[in-house]
Amino acid sequence: MDIKIEILISSILTLFVLIGTIRINFFKKEKDGLMVGLLSMLSILFGIYLCIKNGVILDYGTIEEINQTHAPIMSTLGIINLILGLIFIVISIIKYIIWKISKINL
Repeated sequence: MDIKIEILISSILTLFVLIGTIRINFFKKEKDGLMVGLLSMLSILFGIYLCIKNGVILDYGTIEEINQTHAPIMSTLGIINLILGLIFIVISIIKYIIWKISKINL
């Protein structure tokens, strides 16, 4: 895959997850939860793809190949996608636990 397409997909997934998380948690737009959950899973999978692909290039590639593929930058983008997707999932789990505890106490 071309580096421009990878950067574009990575930034779109990151922005959608961030905007969706803000909409759900701050503006109480609960109808977007399923879409943001799906996008966070796609973000995690794409982050894993970028980390594995560019990690192999960083480990076994030559200096010229590393410079041509921009492996350090793309690996960092993969880690960012992975972290943001995981943060949304953890926030959703914490929110669900708080909801269950408050439901039990009522």
